[in-house]
Amino acid sequence: KSRQISRSLIFFKLLVIASILALIYYLAVPQLIKFFYRGKYNAGLALIPISAIIGFFRIISVLPNSIFQGPADIKNTRLYVIFSFLIALVACASIWVGAYLNGAIGGLTGLLYVYILRCVVFYWIFLKCPINEYEKDRE
Repeated sequence: KSRQISRSLIFFKLLVIASILALIYYLAVPQLIKFFYRGKYNAGLALIPISAIIGFFRIISVLPNSIFQGPADIKNTRLYVIFSFLIALVACASIWVGAYLNGAIGGLTGLLYVYILRCVVFYWIFLKCPINEYEKDRE
């Protein structure tokens, strides 16, 4: 139970940090682009909200990724590798189809779906399974 509490606390802290950074990105980057480039790249400003959301999911995916690339046991690492491969295939298809149908916004939307899928799958593995033999003994 303490493992679950500490994982939940770390996850909550990551959510707060990611939310703050995504909000800063969403609010500040368009203003900086307008200021430094004087309207030259204003057409790309429509991509900023999607990019901010993708950044949020990239930040919160750090926790399970670092665990699975470090102290995870072989079963969980194997699950992580299999799902990583499958998600990479989904990413290729999703981004290609999105870009083909809707250009840059479609490609970014496809990437957003991939990051959401990654977070859901990897956190499911991370929260459901013990990380290593030491945690199995503590349960």
